[in-house]
Amino acid sequence: MEANASPGRLFSGGADGYVMNGDAMISCRDVWKLYGPDPEKFLKHHDGAPSVDTVKESGYIPAVVSASLDVMPGEILVLMRLSGSGKSTLVRCLSRLIEPTSGSVHFGGVDLLAASGKELIHRGYRPDVEHASRLDCSTSAPLLSGDRFVDANIT
Repeated sequence: MEANASPGRLFSGGADGYVMNGDAMISCRDVWKLYGPDPEKFLKHHDGAPSVDTVKESGYIPAVVSASLDVMPGEILVLMRLSGSGKSTLVRCLSRLIEPTSGSVHFGGVDLLAASGKELIHRGYRPDVEHASRLDCSTSAPLLSGDRFVDANIT
């Protein structure tokens, strides 16, 4: 896949030299989420790109496998796959509600995986869990706007 592939497109297929799109609001490359003992070491041992069969044969659960995408300002991204294919896990990795095993995630030019949780909350990229727990989940949902996570009332 070329580095200048169409905006908003979900790329999949490994560390083939994908380049972050500097114009993208959200850009992630080669995001992996594996469950099992020391998954970072496992990925490094396999040069960051084991086959799904190798992952499974080694006793790991591949929740997200080498996901890459760009979302341009003003675009809406819809992830559609079968149940259990890792859509929710990918979104949780992008927002760092769970930590990805490897990969890179940039939001508005900020490297989210290098930022501390405190910095993410200070910049408004991640809700403060203490305050978020007070929200009525039936009427409020986190949405991604042009430059921040915002709470929007859903009726």
